[in-house]
Amino acid sequence: MLNEWELKNGLKTIHINIKSKEEALAKLENGEIDCFISLEEPFWADKDVSIITRIGKSNIYFAINKDHPEIKKELDLVMHQLEEERPFYLSDLYRQYFSSDYTPVLSSEEKSWLEEHGAIRMGFLANDVGASVMDPSSGTLTGAITDYVQYAVECLGKQELTFTLMGYNSYEEEIEALKAGEIDMIFHFYQHPNVMEKYHFACTNTTWTYNLVAAENSGRVLTYSYIMNAIWGPYMDNNNQILRVNMANIRRKLEQNPAQPQYVFTEIGVGYRMRENENGGTV
Repeated sequence: MLNEWELKNGLKTIHINIKSKEEALAKLENGEIDCFISLEEPFWADKDVSIITRIGKSNIYFAINKDHPEIKKELDLVMHQLEEERPFYLSDLYRQYFSSDYTPVLSSEEKSWLEEHGAIRMGFLANDVGASVMDPSSGTLTGAITDYVQYAVECLGKQELTFTLMGYNSYEEEIEALKAGEIDMIFHFYQHPNVMEKYHFACTNTTWTYNLVAAENSGRVLTYSYIMNAIWGPYMDNNNQILRVNMANIRRKLEQNPAQPQYVFTEIGVGYRMRENENGGTV
């Protein structure tokens, strides 16, 4: 696999046989090797070693006897429910068993900034249905923002990020707070590039892009890679976990019962499909 990967990418390296993980780590620390090839294992995360690239991968499937198709139907249903009810389930499994894939290393400058700055202050609209809603009586925050914060807090593995959430009643209040340095970021903001240029802000893609992709391709099955490429471009990581999280948020906005969708359907192991009406348009 390594030889094929090198040939494909026009690389040539000197191969050194190593007998154990401990030996690989020692040689790396001593400068005897520049990198090493290994399976993803929690051992590397514990040693603060982060992967730089993948040279291959393999999907894992259930094998089902053809004489028992009912088993496949039940498994597909359970997997679908997991995607809807526990959008971070796969991420948790990877972090537990293959955690080196989830431990990017912060630079010394980034670490210093976080230590000096403390919690990252995130502004949000206090009554933005589907995105961020604050219950005044209980102080409970609901909406897509909670999924994003959970993902962001844990995305660096052991290097946990912390956030302070600050609610505002309007975009204008959020903008003034960001300009004044009261907050570090806004969730979520206008998508139009002219607005970004006007305020000198940088804006990331959000869940609303998914609706556009689905509406333009209603009835077709769109693969995970197709959707991610359409939204983030060809250099997006192959991990589709954040895509699944956002699709779960969209279903909560569109569907009466997200566990039994009527508009956006999951093609398990492939991607998503949006329902067409009888005239061929989007429902």
